[in-house]
Amino acid sequence: MDPLKLPLEELMYVRLGRFFDQLNGRGVPDFYRVLLEQVDRAVLRQALERSDGQLGAAARFLGVDRNTFARKARRLKVEAAFEAGAVTLRQKSGRRATSGAGEPKVQS
Repeated sequence: MDPLKLPLEELMYVRLGRFFDQLNGRGVPDFYRVLLEQVDRAVLRQALERSDGQLGAAARFLGVDRNTFARKARRLKVEAAFEAGAVTLRQKSGRRATSGAGEPKVQS
């Protein structure tokens, strides 16, 4: 199965299924909230990257109001950072945000 050929919903469904399998019945505190925040963070990061870090352009790309985008980015601690002429995205903690980072914490 080539994941790039799957519709986004199906890709997310498959990936979540694998994540749930790894939990082995253990719970994740506030999982639904954490999941939605991670999806929002990924969407904001992609929009910023595709608009060279320009907040207004990223908001237009997503079809949302600039202030709404800015508020959500602040709440989720997503910001654009410029390094050596390239746009990278950081969480405000200063750590570089990566695409695989941020799996929800599993409760034992």
